This record gives sequence, structure tokens and C-alpha cells, in this order.
Amino acid sequence: MPYHNIDSTLSSADQELIMQEIAAIKEKLPFLIGLTTKEKRMGQNTHDKMAFRQIALETAKMRPELLPPAQPVEAWEKDENLLMALQPILQQINVLRGALEDTILALRMESHLAAKNFLNFSRISARTNVPGIDTIVQRLEEALNG
Repeated sequence: MPYHNIDSTLSSADQELIMQEIAAIKEKLPFLIGLTTKEKRMGQNTHDKMAFRQIALETAKMRPELLPPAQPVEAWEKDENLLMALQPILQQINVLRGALEDTILALRMESHLAAKNFLNFSRISARTNVPGIDTIVQRLEEALNG
């Protein structure tokens, strides 16, 4: 499956620059956390409940006496604003991640096909007694099956 639009390279300087830019993004987001599997499962019920959150927050701002004392409306609003700011960033990162994963998979498939073609041609060459080819074929087959 040749992908002609992937006929490209990535210089080590460009790769390093990209890695530096990713590090800079991480520095801008020092509050990012890692949840446990259990915490992630608990949070799955909260997807796509923006209307509920917004109605509750707006109502709590009008009726703060209904909030538990340990839940200040200002902190809640700050969290909701951060959530709203991070979502479009995540969407763009997901698009980039998907494109990277697809490109890597396509490159892996192309490279694997080229390697199998080389092995098959080497097998044909082995039948014509090309010197040293048996060792090459054996090594390739071991790597393929190992």
C-alpha cells in the first residue's frame, strides 16, 4: 500500500524542535494529573453533561446558600472554566494523535511489505545458489517468525 504523500523525512533537528515544543506545552499545563483506573471508571458517567453542569453552576451562583460549605462556587466556576478551555485543546491533540498513529501504521505496513518482498526475492536468489544468501534468508526468517 504505497502512500505517496508520505514520501518525506523528518530531520533530527525538526524532531528535537517538536519535542521541545511538546515540553513547552507541558510546562503551560502544570496542573495536569494522572487518574487511576478506578477514578477513570467513576468519571465515565460525567461525559456530555455540560448542560447539567452549567445549569447547576448558574443556579448555585444565584443561590450560594444551597452549596455545602466546603464547595465554594468560585472554585467550582474556576474548574468549569478550565474544563471548557482544555476541551478544544484535547480535540486538536486527538486529531494530531490520530494522524500520527495512522501515519506510523501506514509506514510500518509499507516497511513490512518491503521487508517481506526482500525476503521473497532473497528466497528466489537462494534457489539460484547466490553465495551467502542462505544465511541472509535464515536470519530474515528468524526475525520474521521470532
